[in-house]
Amino acid sequence: MKINKTVKIKAIKGSIKKWKHILFNNSIDYGTNNCPLYHRFLNKKTINACKLCPVYKVTGLNYCCGSPYQKWSNHQSIIHNKFFPPFEIFDTTKPQAATLSRYGRSGMQLLYQRVPGTTSCLKCTETARQELFFLQNLITCKTRRRKFKK
Repeated sequence: MKINKTVKIKAIKGSIKKWKHILFNNSIDYGTNNCPLYHRFLNKKTINACKLCPVYKVTGLNYCCGSPYQKWSNHQSIIHNKFFPPFEIFDTTKPQAATLSRYGRSGMQLLYQRVPGTTSCLKCTETARQELFFLQNLITCKTRRRKFKK
């Protein structure tokens, strides 16, 4: 099955819009539930489920592995103890920040570097921004497929 270029660009632009909302409007990432690329390109009938997805074409891996989304979800699980969506840019002043951290209140200063002038977790913001830039590069074709060792 071949995907029309305009359909592909529309799905990428939908994902870009999602990540702009996450970065600038404190929206929430519901994982696959609010991902236009997932809804458009996932084929559960094959082993290579994401074969038609533009992210797969760059990384060569299923389910956004190898993209900045992997860093985003790893950061959410390792630092914020959120293992499944919904994910958001973490507010370091929320009372649950200390209880969600594996390192407790004493380790929070090391874990939660803040974006200057805000209460947002710096690493959440960085990884969300990386995902946004990655998706924008899919449209401008600046991103090249990486070669992975097997």
